[in-house]
Amino acid sequence: MAGVGRDTSKTAMLKLVLPHVPHLLLRSSAHLLRLSSTSQYWDFKSTLTVEFIRSMLATPANPPVPIEKHQRHTTKPTPVAANTWCVPINYSPSEDFDGEARIRDAIVALGGEEDAILVTPAAELSGEWISYRSSPLPSNTPNVPDYPALLANTEEKEAVVLYLHGGAYCLCDPHTHRPAVARLCKSTKTRAFVPRYRLAPQSAFPGPLLDALVSYLFLLYPPPGSLHDPIPAEKIVFAGDSAGGNLSLSLLLLTQYFKRAGIPVSWYGRSVSVPLPAGVAGSSAWCEISRCFGSLASFPQGSEDTCQPSDYLPCAVESAKVGFAESPGWNEQLRKEKGMTQLYAPDKLMAHPLVSPLLSETWDKEVPVYLSIGDERLRDSNLFLAHRLLEAGVPTRFEWYEGMPHVFPAILMHTEAARQAWEGMAGFVCHATGVETKSAQEMWGAWKWHPKTLQRTAVEAEELKCYDLEFHQVREMVRTAIVRFRELFKEAQEGRRVAERVGAVEGAARARI
Repeated sequence: MAGVGRDTSKTAMLKLVLPHVPHLLLRSSAHLLRLSSTSQYWDFKSTLTVEFIRSMLATPANPPVPIEKHQRHTTKPTPVAANTWCVPINYSPSEDFDGEARIRDAIVALGGEEDAILVTPAAELSGEWISYRSSPLPSNTPNVPDYPALLANTEEKEAVVLYLHGGAYCLCDPHTHRPAVARLCKSTKTRAFVPRYRLAPQSAFPGPLLDALVSYLFLLYPPPGSLHDPIPAEKIVFAGDSAGGNLSLSLLLLTQYFKRAGIPVSWYGRSVSVPLPAGVAGSSAWCEISRCFGSLASFPQGSEDTCQPSDYLPCAVESAKVGFAESPGWNEQLRKEKGMTQLYAPDKLMAHPLVSPLLSETWDKEVPVYLSIGDERLRDSNLFLAHRLLEAGVPTRFEWYEGMPHVFPAILMHTEAARQAWEGMAGFVCHATGVETKSAQEMWGAWKWHPKTLQRTAVEAEELKCYDLEFHQVREMVRTAIVRFRELFKEAQEGRRVAERVGAVEGAARARI
């Protein structure tokens, strides 16, 4: 029977790979012949990896499948690697926790429409404590969860990374990001806590933000019976990739609002403050949800269009046309009730700073920020965010890697560029938490790296400003993109309904013959 299982697994793998072989042959040949624009940046393994992901994402299921099916595929438990400490835990907010109401107040105070805010009660959560094993487990040795051993084997015991995983807010899990988090822990010599925040659309905004707040309070003020001792805010860095980078920045903005307004939160019978963290780090942060730097906002010179050769993400215009089958979590009735055409947030809140942090009008100078980006579709939004942060006087480290795709440190971990990016984020974490301080001149600024030679050049302020755009212009681009996405989404939905009706009529006609 074991042999049958292996054969089934091989068959499934062949079914997954075979449709993409022609594309892989074409792109790998172009790479080997140096006919590809990315040949100067990527090695052969990187080419195969990126082009396989590109081909998969460019081939949506036909007919569409429910979002729940995609979620099941990306949230399956995976074995813990021999070089990783992993301790899964469950945790809950207290019965008196009023975080949902406090977040609701923040959304309104920062310009949101109260009637657009979805009701999202707090819930029990789970997550993983992660650290890097100094001595990997021998083969065939069970990887038993052991928090005291994890802590004893972690060199820097005070600092903690609150890592918020990516996945467009609707996919993935701490399992999928465990190798990346362990790699970060290896360089920082710290531990990380990775929450399993609830996914959209079932738990759309402000659900993930609420779960991130609960996770932060859990680190700061652990309830009785917790494995860890209280962790000071000045020893905690929020970090994440893609949507997790967005959530890290949103959580920062929420803590800044709480500080300015002097708002406490009820937590296990106490009224507690929500202090600012030591820092925030984002890798390919999805800092502007509408993806306005491209044709969706009539801005074809932006990276959403021009970075297609070096990125695997589908363009925003095509993403608007891709649909999921109607399901309990995503259907026409729910979309109408919630005012949503995108999975994460109601349309009326898409331009809100807690949804799209790029649109925040204020940034606190006390909290340093690290951003890394490739030549990817989200590049220009990150460039403009770095410009905004530096202009506001925020200590900022911005690392731009030429020719590299979305979240390359995680998917191309074998490359020198990924190693450099992980070391850059780790250096930031250590500096922000006081583990290893560097001079301001060495730490803060904006640089561009060549991914093979690692030659570094400074990025000038004019280039960061991104086509010399002003903040009000970017805000208007976001609004334009939101409207255009909604139009394309509805056109695609109507097209699918027509196709279904035609198919039903043709099927009935064939049955009568």
